[in-house]
Amino acid sequence: MNRPADSPAKKRPPLASKSEWSVLVAIGLIVATLFLLELIGVSGQSQAFLVLPRLALLTDPISFSIVIGAFWAFLTLIGYREWKNHRTNLESIPIRIHVNGSRGKTGTCRLIGAALRANGLKVITKTTGKMPTMIDVSGRELQIRESESDGFPEGNIREQKNAVALAAKQGAQALVVECMALTPEVQKVSEEKFIRATVGVITNIRHDHLDVIGPDLVSAARNLCLMIPRNQVVVTCEENLLWKVKQEAEKRGTSVVTADPKSVTDELIDSFPYITFKENVAIALKVSQLLGLDREKSLRGMLQSIPDYGTVRLFNRVGRQGPYVVVSAFGVNDVDSLTTV
Repeated sequence: MNRPADSPAKKRPPLASKSEWSVLVAIGLIVATLFLLELIGVSGQSQAFLVLPRLALLTDPISFSIVIGAFWAFLTLIGYREWKNHRTNLESIPIRIHVNGSRGKTGTCRLIGAALRANGLKVITKTTGKMPTMIDVSGRELQIRESESDGFPEGNIREQKNAVALAAKQGAQALVVECMALTPEVQKVSEEKFIRATVGVITNIRHDHLDVIGPDLVSAARNLCLMIPRNQVVVTCEENLLWKVKQEAEKRGTSVVTADPKSVTDELIDSFPYITFKENVAIALKVSQLLGLDREKSLRGMLQSIPDYGTVRLFNRVGRQGPYVVVSAFGVNDVDSLTTV
């Protein structure tokens, strides 16, 4: 699989620091626990757990330490196994695309996924949007959970791990994931622990969620850039704060590639069966180009893509006073995007 043209082949940092020490400590605790179990006369695997109530009744510090040590050893092993499985799943997916930004993330994810699929790649696409959805390698859409607006609980970042697991299970060659994190800390974890993208995308930076990632646009830019992958490439349409994106990318050894909305003609936008924006299309085409994909195939796939549930829609109606247009734009919740629409 071709690597992005602007992304030099550099060795990635380890997924977790001191993981080998964690394994050694866990093994040591297990060996010590088994040795003590043998000393107090418990033999056979089926009887091993019978010792815990007995130890719980003892009040001396040694017994207490054994119980606590065994408990932490158990948790450590489970955590290491889960981390190891996730790392294996990640390494089985050559192309991992992590999409972030203020607006247009869902639509951009769908366009990128459709472009890659049209070029013959097996792709998993996960979006959040108004109706969180997983699109499997066959193109089938699976609803992850009910919409938050319907009163159901919010999603959990562990959904990203599930998307990686599904991609590995289905033998996907590419994974396109919308960043579902909002707080700065979780955005960083989403990239560095869950996705570890080979291509990052920042659609734009606008006056949205400034109460969490603000208080101003520069702060928002810095926090949105926390998901920029290390030593890879990030694609963006942002213009006003491009300098900040480049500054944050440089800290991570990542190159910035800009997608030009002006390269997308009005005729191309009008040919879509639903409303989309030049920025989204430009980013999807730029990502396809970086991956060495055929532009015409990418465009055909994008034109045939299914829009998100919350996509802006126009409805032509005729009333008593004549024709009028109803605009469904409930997903447009910032001033900049409303002006664009």
